[in-house]
Amino acid sequence: MEHLILFLCDGICGYYFQAIGYLLMICAMNRLKTKKMVFFGMSVLYGLLTYGIRSISIISTGFHTMLIITSFIFISIFLLKTKIFPTVIGVLSSTIIILLGEIVVVGSFSLLFDSLVFTSDGTIQGDIRKALYGIPINILLILFSFFFYKKRLKNKEKNDDGSTGI
Repeated sequence: MEHLILFLCDGICGYYFQAIGYLLMICAMNRLKTKKMVFFGMSVLYGLLTYGIRSISIISTGFHTMLIITSFIFISIFLLKTKIFPTVIGVLSSTIIILLGEIVVVGSFSLLFDSLVFTSDGTIQGDIRKALYGIPINILLILFSFFFYKKRLKNKEKNDDGSTGI
């Protein structure tokens, strides 16, 4: 049962939600409207890729992040046919949102619980606890990316009508 809870917290609410946020931001920066099945498939691919890279224990966390960022950029360019510059900006923007969210969430939880609780103690319960702390960050990423995506597509429609906008 604990493994199922860990999968739901870390796999779905962690990697998959974060993948949705990244993909929304990439689509927003490219002003790309995707079909639901393509979006779902790409989100699953991004989530699995993130899980795979993060599970390689012989490389450090910072290097994991760089591999994930680079992979997202190349996959978007080759599979979604996005432009290079907006894709890089979208991925980097998502990473910055995650960083800022982590600062806020870690700071808040550290004040509330009087200690830094974001590390796992090596047990499955510790891994679940660590995954739970990441959920608010991913929700913030998805919400921000979704609203930015909607704004960019709305402005694109205005531009298509001949009016000015972003």
